[in-house]
Amino acid sequence: MYKLSFLRLPIFSKGYGNILKLDEHIEKRYGEGFELVNSSIIDGFVPLNMRDFEGKKHCVLTSMTAIMAYYRKNGIDLPDDKKLFRDIKKLASRRGLYIPFIGVNVLTIGLLSKLVWKYFGYKAYSKNKIFLKKKPSAARIIKEEINNGRPFFLSFAGGDYENHTTTCYGYEEFEREGKKLLFLLVNDNWSTGEKFVDLNMLASIKTSFFAISTTRPFK
Repeated sequence: MYKLSFLRLPIFSKGYGNILKLDEHIEKRYGEGFELVNSSIIDGFVPLNMRDFEGKKHCVLTSMTAIMAYYRKNGIDLPDDKKLFRDIKKLASRRGLYIPFIGVNVLTIGLLSKLVWKYFGYKAYSKNKIFLKKKPSAARIIKEEINNGRPFFLSFAGGDYENHTTTCYGYEEFEREGKKLLFLLVNDNWSTGEKFVDLNMLASIKTSFFAISTTRPFK
């Protein structure tokens, strides 16, 4: 997909994402002594795998399916995952927002979310925000969404998740002598296992710019 390709630079390095063993990552990169002081995971969110759905470069569509499936479990009337994905893909293709072998532009995720929710009879609040450098507002947005039970799209320009979108559904915060580290729990759409993203390494010229796209339905 080409979501953040206009921000991609060849010097982006890996290490911020696809983290399986968080404790080992923290000790190796930041040293010993950090303790978990805050955490939140959205109960009922079920990770999905892109390979279970037909398409190419369809990470955004898979994330949209996972997010809507979560709301379905919380009382929203929606079809099963397979049909839900097909309907999302069909609508996105018709509107020119999804192109096979290219994907979905990150700047249109908010628009796509609104159109999909409208298709199923719901209005939606959706917003995109791109972070080119570290800002406290990123952590505030993340905590607000997760603490209120709202999974969201998390997209990257380079590095471990180059031009890729994941779904964030939790976070863990560690602290040592006043220094805090925030890590995001994501469904990276490449597997259904738990993966972490090191927010402290993002929005850097050396790692990756990133984008947060929030969405939630309302009548």
